[in-house]
Amino acid sequence: MLEIRVLGDVSVIRDGVVQPIARGLVRIALLSLVVNLDRVVADEVLTEHLWGDVAPRTAAYSLRNAVSRLRGALGDTAVVRSAGGYRLRADAAVVDAVEFEQRLARARAIGTSQPAAALVELDAALGLVRGMAYAEVRDQVWAVATARGADDMVAAAEEAWTEMRLRLGADSTHLWRIRSFATAQPMRERRWCQLVDALSRDARRAEALRAVQDARVALAEYGLEPGPELFAAERRALQLEGGDGRPDEIDSSEARMRAALSLQRAGAFDEARALLDEAAALAAQHGGRRSAARVMVERARLCMLSGDGDPRPLLDEARSIGRELRDGSLLSAAALVGFAAGLSPQKGTALVELLEPLPLLSPIASESIDLLCAAAVTVAFADGSPAARQLLTEAMRVHEQQGTERSEALLAVTQAMVDAVDGRPHRQVSAAAERALELASGADDHVLTVLASMAALRAAYQCGDLRAIEQLLPSLDHSSRLAMLPFGTMRVALCRTSNAIARGDLEGAMTAVAHEQEIGNRFRTLVTETAVRTHRFLLAQEADRMADLIPVARVAQASRPGPNAWDAVLAIAGDSDSAVGLATAAPLVVPDDTYDVFLSLSAEVAARRHDAPLGRWCAERLEPMGERTVMSGIGTAVLGFSKHYLGLAHVAEGDLRRARTQLAQAADAAARTEAWLWWAHSQVELADVEGLLGNLQAADDALGAVARSSVVEASPRLTRRVAEVAARHSLRPKVVSAS
Repeated sequence: MLEIRVLGDVSVIRDGVVQPIARGLVRIALLSLVVNLDRVVADEVLTEHLWGDVAPRTAAYSLRNAVSRLRGALGDTAVVRSAGGYRLRADAAVVDAVEFEQRLARARAIGTSQPAAALVELDAALGLVRGMAYAEVRDQVWAVATARGADDMVAAAEEAWTEMRLRLGADSTHLWRIRSFATAQPMRERRWCQLVDALSRDARRAEALRAVQDARVALAEYGLEPGPELFAAERRALQLEGGDGRPDEIDSSEARMRAALSLQRAGAFDEARALLDEAAALAAQHGGRRSAARVMVERARLCMLSGDGDPRPLLDEARSIGRELRDGSLLSAAALVGFAAGLSPQKGTALVELLEPLPLLSPIASESIDLLCAAAVTVAFADGSPAARQLLTEAMRVHEQQGTERSEALLAVTQAMVDAVDGRPHRQVSAAAERALELASGADDHVLTVLASMAALRAAYQCGDLRAIEQLLPSLDHSSRLAMLPFGTMRVALCRTSNAIARGDLEGAMTAVAHEQEIGNRFRTLVTETAVRTHRFLLAQEADRMADLIPVARVAQASRPGPNAWDAVLAIAGDSDSAVGLATAAPLVVPDDTYDVFLSLSAEVAARRHDAPLGRWCAERLEPMGERTVMSGIGTAVLGFSKHYLGLAHVAEGDLRRARTQLAQAADAAARTEAWLWWAHSQVELADVEGLLGNLQAADDALGAVARSSVVEASPRLTRRVAEVAARHSLRPKVVSAS
């Protein structure tokens, strides 16, 4: 079966295997044939599409070569020669744009009489969209009409999806998507009307009226006036509320804090700050230390969300009052706000803050399960000790006594996260994460949705499923804002950087690193410093500028007790003392969440230095990882498939046949997931191994595929490595210049 995808980055999948399509002539030729599917494109027309008005003298030869390479990816029978040109057979390939059009037509035929059936078709159609259609050629005259037609179809499908969803009853789990449709194309008034109706029906009148104002502002920016549809939607929102909606005079500290919490959720930080100032004054006036401490916790939350001020002193003072008053509820509130911000720098400190309130709480207090689950997640990511499961078991025991739907969902989320970090089989982790997401959505709890999304991200990263990760990020971002969980917003930024690196978009990754630094500084999340260092290390490695990072890596190494992953980073960067001492340090490294990273980088050092004992030590520990990727955190560091590093460990041992098997499997897995940087590195090392085994044609094929890919242009490290392997085995692939 042949699949061609043009609704986003161009990709070709033949018999379940992703076929690399080099940017440039081959990809443009493919898009030209797809635009003219089942029609003959004459040689002169195709030549014009490829080169414009300045075709080279060798155009005829280059055209035949491009089509030949395209046939290599599509198969010999998909593109046929006919009447002085070429034709892509419609019966030979499934094109996502064609399938999208067919599903949209079926949905329209079904219409509003069967909204559920129409929604099935629309969901399937929109699931095919991965980005901008025909992105690489949409500015070309010959592709403009087709690209715009695809855009119009997607827009129509999105609006039809929302209409069917509203007919069936859109709830809060669908609002993020309806909102994203409106903000993505703000000049389309119908989308704003749909968003206003969805918010109104979900009893969010204030948000609905705010959406009306957002629509007016957005339309004005395009020189448009609101039409009657928007006015009608506004009237519907007003009618659903009833009464004039004027609040009674607020005269208590607690009421002002609740109002401030709603304002924070909406992002109105100045107004929230003013109310909290009033709440603090009221608490001071009435002499209530507990109320004063509660205001401190809410002020800490505001600092956390707005980035204006440090929340830690406020939380510390609130805890001090909570301890004096022996108030478990107050201590719980401070602990959970701190957990949401990721403020505790050490495992021990975090556990004290989370577990200290338990003896002061009622046996049936709802906070107990929250605290135990937060502690289990903290331990799991800190060092993966058995205490994580013991805390989870205790949370389950409490749930049996006073469980609710929410606590069931929270336990499912925590189970999924602990399983993910614990190295459980991917199917088990994925199933647990899917159930957690389902329960979190059913509980209509944004905090749980964020945590469940984290578990799903970890499960997806285990198998390198970048597309699944990218589909999760918009929902995670939206839920993190509504739940007021900065670490969720930070995680979105980290995942976008990790995915850009994996796909070989190193320029985009540089921009993403700067963005994650800005978010981390604003929210003061402790993961920021390590994450930014890690991503800069990966980018510096691809830029062949590792020596620049040696001072930074030394600081990071010294900040953690005992040997750790940064020892391996220093060895990779060229620090000879670290490289020599790696074999001695390896058995002393604590098996925490960065342990797999240490093993993998150590295997790379072993392969470079032909260190057989170190390679053997790494291979024994990498082997049980199977098909998994090498990662730490949730998208903080994702190095690629473990089989790549297992292959390097076998190279260090001198076991080239086993190395070839592992590297080939790593390259195939990376191609399937469209992680082109991982694919390229595995291919280059595979070429080197094939050359050492005397299989020069296989080496040339593997190396040539990388040399012709677009990834090599972005990575000086790859360019250098391709040249090294080519020189070592006297190969002559077309090497792309590092410039």
